[in-house]
Amino acid sequence: MSPARHPLTQAVRERLREAANQEFAPYMQAYMKSDMPYRGVKMAEQREIYRVAFKEFPPRSVEENLDIIAELWDAEYREERYAAISLALKFKKYQTLGALPSYRLMIQTGAWWDLVDTIAADLVGELLRKFSTEMKPEMESWIEDEDLWIRRAAILSVAV
Repeated sequence: MSPARHPLTQAVRERLREAANQEFAPYMQAYMKSDMPYRGVKMAEQREIYRVAFKEFPPRSVEENLDIIAELWDAEYREERYAAISLALKFKKYQTLGALPSYRLMIQTGAWWDLVDTIAADLVGELLRKFSTEMKPEMESWIEDEDLWIRRAAILSVAV
């Protein structure tokens, strides 16, 4: 995990650390069968942390948004990856075709249903709806990809 450069990333990480519940963390990790540890922050509390931080430190451009998403994705704890996805979902105005390589990387490095399914259906799927002509050849290549999670993402993105 790299040190946070953006105040939004810093705020999310600090607030998740403050809200950590070491009693829940191992159960959450076991349920997800994840190698990546959890802080033990329940989803409702995560959503509130993200909502406040996004309001306080909103990204101001497509590039800044993608940079923050990358910082959050480069996480020690899984809740930070959930924050990255939540940020991408919140600022739909910054969803451009230029985000697709980031989403692909997130799918490949996330490689588990709790991350991939939302990225595929709600982020890649949104790009497919907004830019269907440009996205169609990309999704055709994804459906043939050797990576199981990329293929899954292609299927889920068109199914929604």
